[in-house]
Amino acid sequence: MQKDQQVVGRKQVALKLSFSQISTYLECPYRYYLSYIVKLPGVAKPYFSFGHSVHSALEKFHKPRLLPETYTLNDLLNWFESSWISDGFKDPQSEAKAKDEGKSLLVGYYERNKEKPQLSVEVEKKFTLEIGCVLVAGVIDRIDRLPSGNLHLVDYKTGNFIPQELEQKDKLQLSIYTLAATKLFNGEVEKATYMFLRSGSELSFTPDSEQLATTIYTIEKVSKDIGEGFFPKCKNKYCPWCDFYSFCDSAKVFNIQEGF
Repeated sequence: MQKDQQVVGRKQVALKLSFSQISTYLECPYRYYLSYIVKLPGVAKPYFSFGHSVHSALEKFHKPRLLPETYTLNDLLNWFESSWISDGFKDPQSEAKAKDEGKSLLVGYYERNKEKPQLSVEVEKKFTLEIGCVLVAGVIDRIDRLPSGNLHLVDYKTGNFIPQELEQKDKLQLSIYTLAATKLFNGEVEKATYMFLRSGSELSFTPDSEQLATTIYTIEKVSKDIGEGFFPKCKNKYCPWCDFYSFCDSAKVFNIQEGF
């Protein structure tokens, strides 16, 4: 049995993937190869530290509790301060600026949401979903219960980019979460939302059966290609942000069985 293979019941599961891994492969199979097969170390990125710190503060703010409690803005900012991650910042000045931006972002979030009822049923919900011969693992930022009784999935985005509309690649992540939440809670997902925290804007959609079927097909196709050692280079708009961009043109692509 290969290293990444597991057994679930009597069925052999060939690969365990996260959305990030699937997304990386779709953007560039060669980058997936270098990151997850060869396991070359990446560069610590400040926006990851920033995002994790904000997510951690919001997790505590929305965490369901047995007794209803009202949290203040100071609570939220204190959670952010205690959760702060310093990795990746080039100097203390850039770190301080990012921390101030995070606080400003959370102040805006609090003002927009302080009058809304706290109906979250789960935060940072981990899942492992079996799709064919693939185990898909992930974490859903927040799951709310709507007045209808159905589920509302929320994924926070802390970056500056806000698409005008959701494309297929944008819908993949929330569709994976929909498959997981439907199984975990035995309920219907009425809405799935990207919440852009810097602007306060949101983009939502309801993953229908066709969208979910496309998601399952995509996962199985990616798994199949990885299993067959198919890792071509793919030049695209993401290349300048790739950790391995500097030597990509001169590097040779090997089949997975040959090594790096």
